[in-house]
Amino acid sequence: VLRCACRTSRCRLELRLMMSDAELMQRAWETHGSEMRAEEKLETATNWAITAGIAALCLTFTLGFLLQANEVHWFPETGVGVLCGAICSGGAILLGQRQVVEEMHFDYQFFVIWLLPPIIFEAAFNLNVDAFLESIVPTLLFAFVGLLLSSATVALLMYTAGQLGLCYPLGILSSLTFGALISATDPVSVLATFQSLGVHVPIFSMVFGESVLNDAAAMVLTTTLLHFTATPFTPAALLPAAGAFFGSFSASAAIGAGAGLASALLFKHLEVRHYGEVYVEVALSFTFPWAAFFLAEALQVSGVVAILFCGIAMAIYTRNSLSDEAAELMAGAYKVVGKVAESFVFVYIGMALPTLRYTPTVFRLSAVAVVASLFGRWHVFALSALTNAAGNRTRLTTPPRIEPPHMLVMWLAGLRGGVAFAIASASLRRLDFPAQCGGLPRGEAGASVCRQYADVKNDSDAIMHATVAVTLVTLFACGGAMPYLVRACGVVDLIEPPPEMQSHPLRRGPLSQPLLAPPPALKSAKPAPLPVAWHSKGAAGGTCLQPGGEGHCGDLALEPLAVEGWSAAQ
Repeated sequence: VLRCACRTSRCRLELRLMMSDAELMQRAWETHGSEMRAEEKLETATNWAITAGIAALCLTFTLGFLLQANEVHWFPETGVGVLCGAICSGGAILLGQRQVVEEMHFDYQFFVIWLLPPIIFEAAFNLNVDAFLESIVPTLLFAFVGLLLSSATVALLMYTAGQLGLCYPLGILSSLTFGALISATDPVSVLATFQSLGVHVPIFSMVFGESVLNDAAAMVLTTTLLHFTATPFTPAALLPAAGAFFGSFSASAAIGAGAGLASALLFKHLEVRHYGEVYVEVALSFTFPWAAFFLAEALQVSGVVAILFCGIAMAIYTRNSLSDEAAELMAGAYKVVGKVAESFVFVYIGMALPTLRYTPTVFRLSAVAVVASLFGRWHVFALSALTNAAGNRTRLTTPPRIEPPHMLVMWLAGLRGGVAFAIASASLRRLDFPAQCGGLPRGEAGASVCRQYADVKNDSDAIMHATVAVTLVTLFACGGAMPYLVRACGVVDLIEPPPEMQSHPLRRGPLSQPLLAPPPALKSAKPAPLPVAWHSKGAAGGTCLQPGGEGHCGDLALEPLAVEGWSAAQ
């Protein structure tokens, strides 16, 4: 009707403009509707991915408890988390829910901000301060000097194997980056086994301290190396890089220690403990570690290092200014948060397994990476010998000598876990090393050799697959062999502490373990009656172990009860 009514050219022009506007509005509405539907599908996939992750977490805790209750130490709880995550991700793939699987990808920012800080802080805050300080010299050697030696060794072996054609040829910088990230030992994987078995306190303390400290140092070292992806990597640049590494680490440690000391001063002068405000004390304590973390990140240094030293400072100084109830609640609260975070990390790792490629090239690369990672732990034997020599000559170290069986346990205890996987995953998503076969020369000769490695997309992809392989092998093989190794090496304490010590970070094994081993003199004779394990001169109220079960005794001034045929130590 409008077309028929329009007789002038101006009318026809206005009509065409009106119809064009209507068409544009219709197209815009259709585009907006399709975007809304895509967002709804993405939100649904995200909700399903979160639901699957929480279900895997619940299953991990359940199966882990059942394994621990039945004293099944050869299958670690962290391995249960990996298995549950893999089942959830694999089930989504079988059901054709590819978008759900894509939403299960490892988010590095989520890991660094919400998962890793509580793990590191809980480990630092709940550590046995006396045992840590007694073994501080070998712990620092293993954590820092050992990290550098391990990184260089792994990088050299990986690069040489690639040049010899034994595996995918990584470039020099990508080999160094892999060596740095894979040298980050995991503080979770083996320490749960150490606690349940009752490994000697000095060995536990050194492995624990090395794991916590070198996790933070490995992240700083890897970040320093990744700066060379934008600038040429030359020998002349190594000295400034070393200065940047130590400068970043020192600044982060100063921020964390300062926050911890500030919390100690505040609690000391505020005297909240005298008013019975337990929850206020605990809530206030949560602010300092995260303030240190985000302040360090804002200053472009390492927040992980800052929160680590904040935890150590608060364990040494702040804990003494808290009420007993608040200190106990804080330790438990941080333990719960750290437990959930560390379990979710391994569920995350398991979810990534079905999305990886399993080809001959990947298997060859993985085999070389596992051998290089195990060989890279040679520094445990060298630095242990150095510590023993220094202790004998100068008496700088108070812990007992590190004997060869102890060295073997500490060497095998270097499991890999969440930190290595997180760094490799983030590097892959950023594509830090986009070149394929970075260790081969450019040109037709290098391209012809690289064709046989076509199933690996680039160096970042190779680092990711090698990291997952090393994590799985050390987690299941080394972690599973650890209970048998510690018993064979004789580094297990069989004396059971009082039940009130069961929540202590260095608690021994479960109550079902034998309290005492027969003295050597009685092996061929009839054993003497099992004595009371603990005796108290204090008031009633505590719990002690007796031959017939559990009895009540004082909770102070615990001392062994001498019995004929048994020494005081036994």
